[in-house]
Amino acid sequence: MGVLNSEEQEKRRDALLQLRYAEESLTSETCQEVLDAAQKAMILYRELGDEQSAADAVKAVIAAVAVREGEDKALSSAKMHMENYQRTGDKCGEATMKLALANVYLEANRLQIDGAAILAPVTTDANDDGAEIVENVTRDDVYAK
Repeated sequence: MGVLNSEEQEKRRDALLQLRYAEESLTSETCQEVLDAAQKAMILYRELGDEQSAADAVKAVIAAVAVREGEDKALSSAKMHMENYQRTGDKCGEATMKLALANVYLEANRLQIDGAAILAPVTTDANDDGAEIVENVTRDDVYAK
């Protein structure tokens, strides 16, 4: 990469701040801001020729898309980017997109587990008449502490 001039250093600093914000601040309320920050980081990293960091920014974009537009759109985007990385032979970018896909699937499964836990009663004991005593499962019951 060599020595960076002051403009490149400023771009790298800005890209890093944008990416960190995107990775640490994603909620449904901050989704658009996070998406904008991740896209800006991706552009800056590509201008600097840092494709590995650009792929990390794309992963953050996909996470924001999953929150804003749903898992189907995020999966489609991740697959498209992964195919592009495969076409160019960028193994790091391809691996980063596989991680992005895994994260989207993981979050979708977590949401399904949470939904099932809220809706599904579980038998915990039986009283003397043999009737079941049922409790609703909470999220804390599903996830080990």
